[in-house]
Amino acid sequence: MIYTIKHSDWQWLIEPNKTGKLFSLKYKRPISWKQCKSFPSAQAAAEAVAKGETGIAEWDKIKHAKPFPSFSAWLIDPTGSAVTAISEILRTTVNPPRSPASGA
Repeated sequence: MIYTIKHSDWQWLIEPNKTGKLFSLKYKRPISWKQCKSFPSAQAAAEAVAKGETGIAEWDKIKHAKPFPSFSAWLIDPTGSAVTAISEILRTTVNPPRSPASGA
């Protein structure tokens, strides 16, 4: 199974490697996927992102104002590409566009 999450302009992806024994952590910023590390489980890869232990110095040194979401918040994405569309849908649902105030 492939898992994805988007945070700011960082998009993360966890997928089983070819042997099926490890999970590869990748990030996309801004447009192409880059390999980070491999982990024994998808949960361990998600934890590395949350703790800033990805091996990507720029991400690992970021101090987040609130804790990064746990593994349960990662989306299951069989294609690895739907995260952008889903993020837009969720963003619109959570923060719907405001209509102009009527003549008050």
